[in-house]
This record gives sequence, C-alpha cells and structure tokens, in this order.
Amino acid sequence: MKRKNLFLLLGVVCLCSCGGGSDSINTSLIPVKSPTNESGVVYLNDKGKVAAETEFSASYFSDGLARAHFDRMVGYVNTKGKVAIDARFYNGLQFSDGLAWVTYENSYPIAINKSGKEQFTLEDVRQVNQFSEGLAVFTRSAEDGSTTYGAVNKSGKTVIAPQANEFRRFSQGKAACRNSDTHKWGYMDKSGKVVINFQFDEVLDFNENGMACVKLGDNWGVINAKGEYVINPRFSRIWPDGDWFMIYENGKVGWCDKKGTYTINPQFSTALLFNGSDLAPVMEDRKWGYVNKKGLVEIPYQFEEATSFINNKVAVVEMGDQFGMIDKKGKYIVNPQYKGVDNWLLRYISTGEKPDDYILSRFFDVEKSVNALKTLITDSGIDRVSYGSTVAEICDKYDLKENSFAKRTGNTTLHTGSLGSSSYTLAAYGMPWRTERKGWYSNYVFVPNYRPEAYVMEITVPFQHTEKTYMLANEIYKEFSGSETFLNAGENYTIEKPDRTLEVSFKDSKVTVRVKPKA
Repeated sequence: MKRKNLFLLLGVVCLCSCGGGSDSINTSLIPVKSPTNESGVVYLNDKGKVAAETEFSASYFSDGLARAHFDRMVGYVNTKGKVAIDARFYNGLQFSDGLAWVTYENSYPIAINKSGKEQFTLEDVRQVNQFSEGLAVFTRSAEDGSTTYGAVNKSGKTVIAPQANEFRRFSQGKAACRNSDTHKWGYMDKSGKVVINFQFDEVLDFNENGMACVKLGDNWGVINAKGEYVINPRFSRIWPDGDWFMIYENGKVGWCDKKGTYTINPQFSTALLFNGSDLAPVMEDRKWGYVNKKGLVEIPYQFEEATSFINNKVAVVEMGDQFGMIDKKGKYIVNPQYKGVDNWLLRYISTGEKPDDYILSRFFDVEKSVNALKTLITDSGIDRVSYGSTVAEICDKYDLKENSFAKRTGNTTLHTGSLGSSSYTLAAYGMPWRTERKGWYSNYVFVPNYRPEAYVMEITVPFQHTEKTYMLANEIYKEFSGSETFLNAGENYTIEKPDRTLEVSFKDSKVTVRVKPKA
C-alpha cells in the first residue's frame, strides 16, 4: 500500500485512460495500513475518523464492497469491514456496475453479483476488463497468435464481436479505439461503430463535460462529442480537471479554460488536479504545497507527498515517511502516523485516472495441449515431415528457401502455431551446407539430401499460466514414455523409442521437446 513518488510520474498519467462516465468508487473511505495489525487495514472517512477496520488486506470501496485477500484467497468486505463474500476465489476485481469478475484456480473469468452469486462465465478469453457503462471489454488470442478485442454486456451476451482493432472501456457512450493497420486512434459507440474517425496519435476518455483530450503529432488538444476541436493541439500534455484543463507547456504546469485561455499561467514544476476543490497540490523543490484558483500559494510547500482534496474537505499528505490528513487550512486532522495508503485510490483522486483493472483467465487445458502435441509428434514423423525427410523435402513442405537454413550449426525455424492453450515453434537442428574452397575464398554449397540431426519443439505457456508449465511438461513426458516421473526445472529427461530419442525439459514459461531420429 506504500505510495512512494506515485505522483511524480506526471507524464504517465497523460497516456492513461482517465475521466468520464459515472463510477462507483468511494473516495470518502481511505484505506491505510493498520498501525497495530501488520496485515490489517483501517478505513478513514473524510473527517479523519476511523470508519471501519479489517484484520486482513483490503482495497478501496467500489459499489459498496472492497476486494480483500484472506491468506492468498480473494473475497469481499462491506463498509463496516465485515466479510460480505467469502474468500473462495483465486483472483477477483473490484465491483463495477454491480458485477465483479473472479476466477478459481483453473477457470475462465466468472461474473458474480454483490451477493457472490455466479451470473455467467466468459469462456475462451485471455483477459477481461471491469464493466463500464454496462459493457466489459475482453481479449482473445487467435490461432495465429494475434489478439482480438470484443465486449459483453451484463447478461454475458457478446455485443461487440471480436475484432482486430483495439478498444478501451466506455465512457460517455464512447470507447477509444485504435486501428490495427494505421495504429491511429478514434472512438466507437456501443454498437462497435466508429463515430470519430481514426486520426489521433493518442487519446483519453471522454469526460463528464462531453470532451476528450487527444494528441496529434507532438501536441495535445481537446475535441467535443462530434470530434471537432474546441482547443487546437498546442500543449505538450493536457488533462481534464472539472470545467478547466490542467496543461503542461514549456516544462511547466498550469491551467486553461474550455477555450484554451490560461486561467493559471504554466509556472509549476509538477501539479495535480483541483478535483472539484478550490485548492490544488503543486510541487517545488521536491516539496508539495497547495495553490488556489488564482495560482497563489495557500498552504506552504512542506510535504513529501500530497493528494488532491477529497470531497473538497481533506487531503492525504506524507511527512517523514508517514501519512496523515489535513484540512483546507493546512491543519492536521490526522497526524502523520500511517505507514501505507491505497495507491490506486489516491492516484484516482489526484489524477482522475481510473484503476484500469482487468483479470486474466486462469483456465489452462493441459490435456488439450498434450493431445494437440501428439498429433504433431507421431511414430512416423513430426508435423508435416517424416523423420527421414531431407532438407529439400522440408523446404517444399514449409515453403522455405535454401537460405532459410542456418550456415552454422543451430536451429532453423520451420513453423509456428497454436497448441491448445499454448503456442509452439518447430525448428530443425543442423547445418545443411558444405564449404568449398576456391582460391582465397570459401563458398557455402547447399546439400539438399541432408537430414536434420534433430527437431526441436519449443512450447510457450501464456504468462498468466507460467506456474503450470511443469504440469504440461510432466504430462508430455508421461504421454510419450508411458511412465510417471516428477520433472525438475532445467533438467533433461530422455525417452528412448525404436526410431527416435525424445528429450523433455522445462524452465520458466517454456517446455522443450527435442526429437532426434535414429539412423
């Protein structure tokens, strides 16, 4: 929960999705690390009083519930700090639009309601984002390894079919989307129709005023809901801040109105949003203070860290590596005494950046991957070739050129593809060339009847399943050897067959199967 130097990354905020749309994040209850319980959380209200406590790690509140970790399992607590949904999930997101995504040890993402009841399962996805305005964006991996993007509604129905164009969550009825060919950004509506053409180099979400910050070339401006410029691209960076915009120009931060006219001249090295208050945090000489809407200092520079004011009442500040709360006069209402705060919540308060929460699928079908591998490695050959195939025959089968093969001993990639839940690369090991010396020079001559010394299948497990690599390696060994032996990472395990030798090994996210034909 510690937040050291969180808000010094001002440039990062500009490239994130922020602002716009209704949200259910409760900024009135601030989770801080319990001073008496190492794993517990204390919730402070916007008066600085303790509103709830837990004995376990928990996050900020959204839709009245907070995600909590109980001994490595995920559940949810209510605003009184009591368990509302038992900790039975491997992972889970915060609630949004009344639903939260969860996973079990080996499951696809499941949507649950606030009672913990399962509503539907989203199958065959790689990841899915929180619901926003009734839709949740998901990604799938295609057979060729590419990624497609789609969206489901709160009933689990796919309302935007998977497509190559990337798009983000919805805000004010629109989602930022990027063309897969030109990589330019535009906006789509909830039917998936592009309503503002692909033309920008980067974009932010639409805010509650129906405006969005967009980047063209090196500069940022602001457009309205029709895609028309209300502020031409002229600023280095720009963020929505209520009826104003915080701007970054010539290395300094200031503010402008909806027409781009300065309201506070750029003069601060770093600043955060007013966030509906009449005071905003600014930093000079590595210390934070607060200025009013005339740009005058109201609370002197003194804090190591500071947030925007919460509900125009209190702000969280850091002094001497401990966190407390101040009022708008700079007076402490909670003395610095807490060692940690919720990073995402304070970032949201001070930058408008919503937590871009997503959950990865936990489903990994080991059996399907092994069965797919068995169809590639048979008694008579591997993939498209027999174990006695020459490199000339291999070139014909895989549509390769002679110069595709290495002129030094090594692997030559023949094919890549999908293997159930995994992807694989098939390579031939060897050097089908001989050297002929002509005077002072040597030439490489291709040997078409050369047979590879070995074939190497490298299987890559998706990163969210890295810890299951050993399961796949053990099942592969068991399937091809007929016996069960527990494999250790980094070690080779040999399987002797009448016509070939197989070696199985695994490390990190990769399983390697090396097949060496016998003479």
